[in-house]
Amino acid sequence: MGAGHQHSHSHVPREADRGMRARLLIAFSITAVIVVAQAVGSVVTGSLALLTDTAHALADASGLAVAAIAATMMLCPANSKRTWGFARIEV
Repeated sequence: MGAGHQHSHSHVPREADRGMRARLLIAFSITAVIVVAQAVGSVVTGSLALLTDTAHALADASGLAVAAIAATMMLCPANSKRTWGFARIEV
């Protein structure tokens, strides 16, 4: 009846979840450095196009920051109030 559907019922964060968090933090760090570099470059050169791209990169960095926060929170253990912990926070 399961039609080949198999999954683990463990509620312990997997090592892959921790690796995902690390990759998100690396991507956020790189994007944040790009935002700062573009902001400085747009002020130095007076380029409105570069300033606009800085805003776009800032939106990307914000999304990565939210994802990294969710990935960090999902590692919190379950307790009596939150029986799943925060494992489903990404939803």
